[in-house]
Amino acid sequence: SLVPFAIQCAFHKFNLCRAVTFHSTNKRAKLFVHQAGEVLQGSNIDVFRIDGTMPVKKRGEIMSNAMLSPKSIIANCQLLITGVDMPSLELVVIADPVKS
Repeated sequence: SLVPFAIQCAFHKFNLCRAVTFHSTNKRAKLFVHQAGEVLQGSNIDVFRIDGTMPVKKRGEIMSNAMLSPKSIIANCQLLITGVDMPSLELVVIADPVKS
Protein backbone atom coordinates (compact mmCIF):
# COMPACT_ATOMS: atom_id res chain seq x y z
CA SER A 1 0.00 0.00 0.00
CA LEU A 2 1.16 3.52 -0.74
CA VAL A 3 -0.80 5.02 2.17
CA PRO A 4 2.16 5.09 4.60
CA PHE A 5 4.29 6.83 1.96
CA ALA A 6 1.57 9.41 1.31
CA ILE A 7 1.20 10.10 5.03
CA GLN A 8 4.95 10.46 5.44
CA CYS A 9 5.02 12.97 2.57
CA ALA A 10 2.14 14.93 4.11
CA PHE A 11 3.88 15.04 7.50
CA HIS A 12 7.00 16.49 5.91
CA LYS A 13 5.36 18.82 3.39
CA PHE A 14 2.88 20.36 5.82
CA ASN A 15 4.91 19.95 9.05
CA LEU A 16 2.23 17.80 10.68
CA CYS A 17 2.40 16.18 14.11
CA ARG A 18 -0.78 14.06 14.44
CA ALA A 19 -2.80 11.86 12.12
CA VAL A 20 -5.48 9.20 12.40
CA THR A 21 -6.25 6.50 9.85
CA PHE A 22 -9.59 4.76 9.50
CA HIS A 23 -9.62 1.06 8.55
CA SER A 24 -12.53 -1.25 7.79
CA THR A 25 -11.12 -4.25 9.69
CA ASN A 26 -8.62 -4.92 12.47
CA LYS A 27 -6.65 -7.04 10.02
CA ARG A 28 -6.25 -4.09 7.66
CA ALA A 29 -5.32 -1.75 10.54
CA LYS A 30 -2.65 -4.22 11.73
CA LEU A 31 -1.31 -4.52 8.18
CA PHE A 32 -1.13 -0.73 7.92
CA VAL A 33 0.81 -0.52 11.21
CA HIS A 34 3.27 -3.13 9.93
CA GLN A 35 3.73 -1.35 6.59
CA ALA A 36 3.98 2.07 8.21
CA GLY A 37 6.58 0.73 10.63
CA GLU A 38 8.74 -0.34 7.70
CA VAL A 39 8.23 2.90 5.74
CA LEU A 40 8.73 5.18 8.73
CA GLN A 41 11.68 3.30 10.21
CA GLY A 42 14.29 5.83 11.24
CA SER A 43 11.82 8.71 11.11
CA ASN A 44 10.49 10.46 14.18
CA ILE A 45 6.87 9.41 13.52
CA ASP A 46 5.44 6.85 15.96
CA VAL A 47 2.60 4.54 14.87
CA PHE A 48 -0.10 3.31 17.26
CA ARG A 49 -3.22 1.17 16.78
CA ILE A 50 -6.53 1.18 18.61
CA ASP A 51 -9.75 -0.72 18.04
CA GLY A 52 -13.09 -1.32 19.65
CA THR A 53 -12.11 -4.74 21.04
CA MET A 54 -9.43 -3.32 23.34
CA PRO A 55 -10.21 -2.67 27.00
CA VAL A 56 -11.00 0.98 27.74
CA LYS A 57 -7.91 1.37 29.92
CA LYS A 58 -5.59 0.08 27.20
CA ARG A 59 -7.19 2.36 24.58
CA GLY A 60 -6.73 5.32 26.92
CA GLU A 61 -3.06 4.48 27.46
CA ILE A 62 -2.46 4.17 23.71
CA MET A 63 -4.22 7.46 23.00
CA SER A 64 -2.22 9.19 25.76
CA ASN A 65 1.06 7.83 24.40
CA ALA A 66 0.14 8.93 20.88
CA MET A 67 -0.67 12.45 22.09
CA LEU A 68 2.56 12.63 24.11
CA SER A 69 4.65 11.58 21.12
CA PRO A 70 6.10 14.53 19.15
CA LYS A 71 4.72 13.01 15.91
CA SER A 72 2.26 10.14 15.72
CA ILE A 73 -0.22 8.23 13.61
CA ILE A 74 -3.12 6.36 15.20
CA ALA A 75 -4.47 3.47 13.11
CA ASN A 76 -8.10 3.11 14.10
CA CYS A 77 -10.68 0.40 13.52
CA GLN A 78 -14.27 0.55 14.75
CA LEU A 79 -13.59 3.00 17.55
CA LEU A 80 -13.18 6.61 16.49
CA ILE A 81 -15.72 7.87 13.98
CA THR A 82 -15.21 10.20 11.08
CA GLY A 83 -15.91 13.69 12.30
CA VAL A 84 -14.37 13.00 15.71
CA ASP A 85 -13.63 16.31 17.45
CA MET A 86 -9.95 16.10 18.37
CA PRO A 87 -8.31 19.43 17.52
CA SER A 88 -4.82 17.94 17.90
CA LEU A 89 -5.42 15.70 14.87
CA GLU A 90 -4.14 17.49 11.78
CA LEU A 91 -4.68 14.75 9.19
CA VAL A 92 -7.47 12.23 8.75
CA VAL A 93 -6.98 9.37 6.30
CA ILE A 94 -9.73 7.04 5.12
CA ALA A 95 -7.29 4.22 4.38
CA ASP A 96 -9.77 1.67 3.00
CA PRO A 97 -12.47 1.98 0.35
CA VAL A 98 -15.89 2.99 1.71
CA LYS A 99 -19.37 2.43 0.35
CA SER A 100 -20.80 5.92 0.11
